Amino acid sequence: MPKASGGRSSGTFDKNMTREFIHPLIVKCGACKEANLFNQPYPYHAGFGNQGFLYNKSGNATLTWSSFDPDYMAIVGSKHPWALTQEEKTKIEDALLPSPDGTPWGFDFPARCAHCNSPLAEPMTKQISYYVFDTHVDVDLDAKPSVTLGSVMKNMVERAGAVNPHACGTFGTSAAEQPLVPKASGDT
Repeated sequence: MPKASGGRSSGTFDKNMTREFIHPLIVKCGACKEANLFNQPYPYHAGFGNQGFLYNKSGNATLTWSSFDPDYMAIVGSKHPWALTQEEKTKIEDALLPSPDGTPWGFDFPARCAHCNSPLAEPMTKQISYYVFDTHVDVDLDAKPSVTLGSVMKNMVERAGAVNPHACGTFGTSAAEQPLVPKASGDT
């Protein structure tokens, strides 16, 4: 029986399938024809949810946020993520901390196949629907009212002194991803 791979899903097609994988979304790769499993019933539509989404450069993680997130709006104003200019997209990308694997988030990065690394879905600049990988940094206000995009933004984290663990619990696994911590008094 085929098993999920690449850290994208923990379910398998057997009796050990967890409840959350009873009806997984199975996306067949156009290049290698292998199945990619997602713990969602269908591709989510960012416009219907008033959300922005980005994949990381590796194409194996998803970042989602609300169009009404105050930290997002402080950068680009009252604009939905799919309506941003290239300059505004760059401002958002430049403000974000790296994804959990250390690669950047980007408006032009596609979701990738867990088996052959070929593009599996278009990036937000070309497609409004998205897949949620197991590595999902969710800072949507509706999902977590106390967590905003600022919890994964460079300047906001530096001001706060640490990464918000509620927003991205997998950050901090490499030197590039280590949470910023305030220096103790007397440290130089």
